[in-house]
Parts: sequence; structure tokens; C-alpha cells
Amino acid sequence: MENKISINEKGIIEVNMTEDQDEAAVIETTRLFVELSKQLKAENKPVLLLVDLSKITNIFSTNLRKTGFGLLKDLEFDKAAMYSQTALVRYLIDLFNNNIMKQANLKVFESRESAEEWLVS
Repeated sequence: MENKISINEKGIIEVNMTEDQDEAAVIETTRLFVELSKQLKAENKPVLLLVDLSKITNIFSTNLRKTGFGLLKDLEFDKAAMYSQTALVRYLIDLFNNNIMKQANLKVFESRESAEEWLVS
């Protein structure tokens, strides 16, 4: 199943990750994000990213984590918010961001509402 990615009514690039992730799905989602971010930049709008990780089940896949985190660190965005009710997912994203990416413009939240609120603040 493919991930869903689009620009929502608030001008935020929204990614809904499916439970079955593989490297090809992550690479394709990244490619689509780059296209949408170019569109927003051309319109002089901020690049805001909202990622739903609540359906992710294969967080323990080393290859998938390397691919996902490798691509994430190269993405250009003004702010990015990810959310998941799963504490382990939030912990791994925070761990990666705090130790490798070190970007203040990327945060992880437990709920969509908190993530979106931070993005538009």
C-alpha cells in the first residue's frame, strides 16, 4: 500500500504513512515531498511537513530506518512535525533528531492536533 501525500487546506504537506513500509515506498514519498515543496517555494509559501506515523509497524527494520532517516536529514523544510501514539516511535525519532540531525525545526508529538498546532504557530 502506498503512502498518501498531499498539500492540505492549511498549506501543509501531509504524509500518511501506511503500516507496510519498504525502501521503495519511502524513496517515492520523499520524491513526492520534494515536488510539493518546490511548488510551495515557487508560491513563496513556507514548507511545513506533517507526518502521521501512527500506522508504522516495522520500526525495527534497520534498513528501513537507515533509508528513512537518511532521506529525512536531507529534506528542506521550514518546520516538520511527526506524530504517533506509540512511545517507541516517538523515542526513536527524537533520538535520531537530537543526536544526528539536531534540528530545532523538527518535533515529534503524540497527537495530530498538537503537531499541527506547533506547525502553524
